[in-house]
Amino acid sequence: NVAELAKTPLDLTIDASAENGATLLRWLGLDRVLAAGEGVARVSGSARGMWDAAWQVKVAMSAGALTADVHGSVTPTSKKSADLVLKLQGADLAPLLGLDASSPIARDASLSSHVTRNGDKIQFGDVDASVAGTRLRGRVGLTLGDNGGFDGELGMDKLDLPQAFALLIGATGRDKGAPLGNSALEGWRGKIDFQALRGALPAGLELQPVSGVLKSDNQSIAINALKGKIGGGEARADLEARQTADGLALNGSVQLDGVDGAALRYRGLAMPSGKASMRMTFASQGRSIAALTGAMTGSGMLTIDAARIAGLNPDVFDIAIKASDA
Repeated sequence: NVAELAKTPLDLTIDASAENGATLLRWLGLDRVLAAGEGVARVSGSARGMWDAAWQVKVAMSAGALTADVHGSVTPTSKKSADLVLKLQGADLAPLLGLDASSPIARDASLSSHVTRNGDKIQFGDVDASVAGTRLRGRVGLTLGDNGGFDGELGMDKLDLPQAFALLIGATGRDKGAPLGNSALEGWRGKIDFQALRGALPAGLELQPVSGVLKSDNQSIAINALKGKIGGGEARADLEARQTADGLALNGSVQLDGVDGAALRYRGLAMPSGKASMRMTFASQGRSIAALTGAMTGSGMLTIDAARIAGLNPDVFDIAIKASDA
């Protein structure tokens, strides 16, 4: 009798093991999210509830360095609802981020979150995570289906901006001349507002703090309204990367206002001291980092107020102008 069965409490238990973590993750359908090292893997858990009602579940998993714990309530039938507490330790997120298995960036990640589901919408609330040495807190929402979407807000203690951008355009772990890989956001649409106490730039420069908006529309990835403090002034930037038939098309703009020139340096190059302001646009296109670098073009204007250049007599400018006029 189906009606009687629907009213009958059910108890389920699971206790399974596999020779290695990869096999277990494939069995659980998690191999596109997580990677696992060598060694015996195990999953155990229990569920109690009635058909078409909320089930109380508890699952623990270990696979190599990875440990996971999930507990809460799930309605597995047509309602597709859940209210869970998730904890991960020692996770390797290389499959989720589209990275090669040998990449160390996504290893030893951790995550705790209050996860809720309502139909095709999943919310990761109270996120407390550590990925690539960065501590993240905030929330992220996902919409499942053919037009996968995301939205959220994340705060970080630090953000390596070149590393993050390389991950977004599929350049992480690849030689400069190698073709770019898939973006970590391929197939997704949405936006995430982010803030970090420190934003790392090349040559040891930092933006303190830094904030911006990450957007994706399944055709392009953009970082809008990126801004931060540097050298007593402010830096702003907008970047967009779009896939085309001829490779990745990159364009953007950079703006500096009231920045101490002495704070602007790269390798053996340095600006003279004085208040610097700049407006610049740039563009490039290519299938690799080397191609993008070689095809880079741009234009702009830089002004320095009260510049001080050791060993330079400013009268040289008047002399040069008079010589040119003559």
